[in-house]
Amino acid sequence: MTTVLLKNLEGRLLRPEATAFQAAAANAEWSKAPAITCAGRPAGAASWPITGASFILVHATPKTDGGSRGLDVLRLAYASGGDMAAALDYVPLPPSVVKMVENTWVSSVTAGGKAGLDWQMRHSHPDHSV
Repeated sequence: MTTVLLKNLEGRLLRPEATAFQAAAANAEWSKAPAITCAGRPAGAASWPITGASFILVHATPKTDGGSRGLDVLRLAYASGGDMAAALDYVPLPPSVVKMVENTWVSSVTAGGKAGLDWQMRHSHPDHSV
């Protein structure tokens, strides 16, 4: 397939490859989410210069068992979905972004009166450390 080289903020010409997309995700200014709808032009010598993001909105206090089960699906996706995503030609989130999301959910989401996504207590991560 013919691809293009694009110049990033650091002035490097990059090919559209998974490692460049992951570098862009790792270097995006996620602290500005959800105000950002695109990772924009993240800094970093290895970052692909045009990168978008999709967000999953999670209710801070799910009121039904369905909400808690939805959190379980997200837990599973973050714990073991990276290999599945790669097999389908998607780019898995880099471990630093997964950890940031997990930490945000641990501090911000509750289910049944308990921390909704208590990653350290409920799940281990084969692909990355928490």
